Amino acid sequence: MFKKVILSLVCVSISAIFIRAGTFPLSRGEGPQEAVWFGITSIIYGVVSISLLLAAWKTAMPKIEQYQRYLSGIFVVLLFVASMDVGMVSGLEIGSLLIAGLLVYVSWYSIKSVQAA
Repeated sequence: MFKKVILSLVCVSISAIFIRAGTFPLSRGEGPQEAVWFGITSIIYGVVSISLLLAAWKTAMPKIEQYQRYLSGIFVVLLFVASMDVGMVSGLEIGSLLIAGLLVYVSWYSIKSVQAA
């Protein structure tokens, strides 16, 4: 039970990071269209991830982990596509992709562990 609570807190924290990161481009009002779409996508990922975590706590649906896996994969692919400015990805963009990928993986693992326990 203690492991479920800790992993749930980690998942909620990661989702809050993505929601907060998504609010930055939207709060500026004006900005590049790509930044606005990144903000919307990040907020959607954070909210859906928290919703899947709550579903993992409340129900015994076997597909919740699969939904989180698909959501995580789609988010990382969209982040990769959005980071390609002119077809080349710089070192800073690769670093952000690796960090986002790690956070998404930990979030997926948290939901998988909460559902299995």
